[in-house]
Amino acid sequence: ILSLVTEYRESGHIKSIEELISSPEYTAWELFSNVTGAGPATISKWISAGYRSIDDVRHAAAGGRVKLTTIQDIGLTYYKDLIQRIPRDEVEAIIGLVACAAREISPDIRVVPAGSYRRGKPDSGDVDILLVSRYRHVQSMPHVHLPLAPHLGTLMRIELMRPVVRVLVGSVRISFLVKMRTFQRQVDLLLVHPENYWAALLYFTGGA
Repeated sequence: ILSLVTEYRESGHIKSIEELISSPEYTAWELFSNVTGAGPATISKWISAGYRSIDDVRHAAAGGRVKLTTIQDIGLTYYKDLIQRIPRDEVEAIIGLVACAAREISPDIRVVPAGSYRRGKPDSGDVDILLVSRYRHVQSMPHVHLPLAPHLGTLMRIELMRPVVRVLVGSVRISFLVKMRTFQRQVDLLLVHPENYWAALLYFTGGA
């Protein structure tokens, strides 16, 4: 460690780190880390197998050499869309659509924007939204969360004439893609009850 510190102080850079950053493996890791559903273990397997590009993984999957989860398949299919940043006005349009859908489902759901939008950033990687139950327990709202995804899909097809791609549909969390102006945008919804509101808001908003 001392030799690395000395090297940096004397030259302003560390050769071994620069070599690592410029290596094909590091470049591939950075690329694959943007694939929705691909975690460190999966990325390590892809790199160990010699894959260095999105097309490499796509071709391997098509040839049966790589087995993709449904989420990974979606992440690869819409990769170019999902790496595009979302401007604030487009985030606000999506929030508005979700709010309309939530009101249709139940007047007892409050829509709270989170993520980088809440932090005041000019653009976002995805759209994070909390759906806050006015009930003390989510269990007191039977089936409120379960029909939310198809309802959003119906509403957005009417508004945008575009289908919604479901990424993940759980009991209290839903992720989907919706095509706005040009690109598919990822939207993450989390249904919480008031007792968990502040913890959920911190979790879904993150730091600066």
